[in-house]
Amino acid sequence: MMMIFKTINLRLSWQAIIALLGPLLLALGSYGQPHSLRFPTSINLTAGVFLTPPFAILDEDGTFHGFEIDLLERMQFYADQDGIELNVELGVAPRLYDMAIDLVSNDCNTTVNPNSLEDCEAFDFIIGDFFQNVERFKRVDFTPTWLHSGLGVLKYLEQSGTSQIKSLSDAEKAGATICYPPSSFIESLVHAYMPTAQTVPCPTPETEECIQFLKDGNCALLADDLMVLQYMAKYDSTMDVTQENIQPQYFVWALKQNLQPEVSWLLKKWMYQGGSNGDIEVLRKKYFEVATCPTGTAGENCELPCDAEHGFADAHGVCVCHSTKWTGDDCSIAVEENLNLLPTGLVNTVYTLVAITFVTALGCAIWVLYNRNRAQLKAAQPVFLGLVLLGAVISTSTIIAMAQEGSCMAVPWLYSVGFCITFGSLFARIWRVYVLVRSAVEMRRVTLSTKETLGWVCVVLAVDIVILVVWTAVDPLEWTRETISSDKFGEPLESVGYCHSDHWRAFASIIGVVHLVLMAVACFMCYRARHIPEEFSSSKYIAIAMFSNLQIFVIAIPVLIIVGKDPVSGFFVRSLVVWLNDIMVVGLVFGSLISRVYIWDMNNRANRFTSAQTIERGIQDFSKRMKADSLSKQRSSLTTTSSLQWMQQGKSDAGTTGETLNLEEKIEEP
Repeated sequence: MMMIFKTINLRLSWQAIIALLGPLLLALGSYGQPHSLRFPTSINLTAGVFLTPPFAILDEDGTFHGFEIDLLERMQFYADQDGIELNVELGVAPRLYDMAIDLVSNDCNTTVNPNSLEDCEAFDFIIGDFFQNVERFKRVDFTPTWLHSGLGVLKYLEQSGTSQIKSLSDAEKAGATICYPPSSFIESLVHAYMPTAQTVPCPTPETEECIQFLKDGNCALLADDLMVLQYMAKYDSTMDVTQENIQPQYFVWALKQNLQPEVSWLLKKWMYQGGSNGDIEVLRKKYFEVATCPTGTAGENCELPCDAEHGFADAHGVCVCHSTKWTGDDCSIAVEENLNLLPTGLVNTVYTLVAITFVTALGCAIWVLYNRNRAQLKAAQPVFLGLVLLGAVISTSTIIAMAQEGSCMAVPWLYSVGFCITFGSLFARIWRVYVLVRSAVEMRRVTLSTKETLGWVCVVLAVDIVILVVWTAVDPLEWTRETISSDKFGEPLESVGYCHSDHWRAFASIIGVVHLVLMAVACFMCYRARHIPEEFSSSKYIAIAMFSNLQIFVIAIPVLIIVGKDPVSGFFVRSLVVWLNDIMVVGLVFGSLISRVYIWDMNNRANRFTSAQTIERGIQDFSKRMKADSLSKQRSSLTTTSSLQWMQQGKSDAGTTGETLNLEEKIEEP
């Protein structure tokens, strides 16, 4: 009995449970289908279409198409599956979002919405890419969200001066202008997100005109609906949608709040159905994603190769390289870095100049060796002539070092050593001749050997060598290559190489001062030796050479400042300065010497003088000029004294004139 009772109780318990859950299960099975609604077999509606590519587009023949039109057709298909015929008559809605919503809102014929009741009866719902918000929800009903978007930013890549502006915050910091479609929810989003940014509305709400407004340079960025911008940039490689997606929004259609409940419920159901079965996602990919070829392929039918590491196929099947580092139809050819090397033609040109100096120096050396026994050559001191040629060759070799990468410290070494040998030799030569000739005039015996004179050349050279050794040890010039531009992956596209050290200006200035002092002393010695015949000193031509060098430096310095870091122009100017300095010294010194030798031979064929006679004649000439110069100073001194005495004692003009005549007689005595 007990077992039977338990079984009956158990059975009763299951029966009770089934009795209790039955109504609940029936309710769940019919969830979402209100029993109070009676669904019609046919629904006829009118809808306003808000034209925004690619959501809704109106062709010239009056046909609508686009994302939302395709979605409406899918909803009609769902209705047909439910046994309902859905007919929607389409018309064009006003072009402004708020004006379109006004036509289906519940506040028609009011101060808020001045549209008449008749106007508000034109449409049952509005097909458009509306953002849902509380204010709109108070006035209209919404379908379920069918897509999400946000505030997007479009940038025109070919606009100059905006390369660093890549976001709204960048534009706000740079004080750049942001444009947006007028009278839209985008306007409020821009002002809320960037309250201090400079903004300007587009002339019209049309997206195409806003983009043209951007391309015309009226603004740096265009703020608009993200999905719309992605569609517009899909086939335009000059446009780029930044990665910003500010304040995500959700698209809905606007329904009348007084729409029949059965119709409103069905429209929402079919919208949900499109999202749940993936049809909306298919449409999204169709309109907003580019259908490209598989990785590694390109072409209209994806039949061409495209390097998978360095490129990808765009919407047109063209293989687009990831960066400018790669080129070719398949992005497999690496672009060589522009090293800004010296042009071969320029290098060959300066090498020709170097060869001219070398050949000239060699020719002069052979000529000196061949004519070494001539009186003029002995008076000109062949040892110092050889040193001038050696210094010119070493200095000109600087051009070769400048044309080679990595030969940085060789440049100051070659130029400084060559300069010191050349001008140190000229200075020592003039000084030796001046001392010897003056001692002969003053009847003093002075012994000054060539070795002693060469000591001055060594002293001048030693000063430069000490500076160069310190420079090389402390802060030597080193070859540096600076990247001017690179691709987005950091690969260098263009670079420039140059020699650099932290304190090169200080060392170069010290060497420059030493060289200027040497040239100044040499010019002073040329002035002191101006009365010595040219057979011995060549002071006039040496002074001309030094003055020409100074002119070249004065002109070259501002030119080098103007060309700046331009490697080609800078190299050419420096090479030309070095070559002109050396060739002018060699040309003036040896040109004057060669001309004197042959002119002297032509004038003295009938009466050839020996070296001793030439020297004696030169000393006599120098003595006469020195005495004349001395007496001229005495005359000037006496004339000044006589004038003072006349002013003080009141002597007549005759006395002064007689004293002057007596001085002139003294001048004539030598």
